[in-house]
Parts: sequence; structure tokens; C-alpha cells
Amino acid sequence: MNKDVFAKKEFKDWAKGKLVLVEVDFPDKKKQSDAQMKHNQDVKEKYDVEGFPSLLVLDAYGKKLGVLVGYDGKGAKSVIAKIEDLLKKK
Repeated sequence: MNKDVFAKKEFKDWAKGKLVLVEVDFPDKKKQSDAQMKHNQDVKEKYDVEGFPSLLVLDAYGKKLGVLVGYDGKGAKSVIAKIEDLLKKK
């Protein structure tokens, strides 16, 4: 998803000024410190993350507006459209 969406100029241009992007990683094989693992677990529980990848859309106060779970492989345009739909519901 990072390579197909977030790294693409189309997504970066669209997100600029609209979103604050934060990445939280839950690696299976990469070693993390206990503090990092606890922080990630706290984020997962706070926002009720049910699967990976998950894209959480939050308002300026941290309230969850919606979540996209999984990735359909359709690229940046598809993800942008889905985020825009979530933003319209706020």
C-alpha cells in the first residue's frame, strides 16, 4: 500500500494540506523495542483496529471518522475516493 498509494505523487499532491499522515507499523518479523510495541498496542486498542493494513481517518481532535481495512490493489485513485467518502460523512 505504501508503494502503490502513499509514495505516489498523485496521493501526495491530493493529501497535501488536507491530511496529516501518520504511519504505525505492526511488523511480524522486524524487532521493536518494548516501548514501541506498547505504544502500537495502545494505538490499536484506542482506535479498535481489526485488521491490516488499516487506514484510519480521524478529525482534528482524534475522533475516528472511519476506517478502511485491507487494500484492494486499485491504487491511489481508489484510496483517495474512499477517503473522500469518509470525509463527506463527518
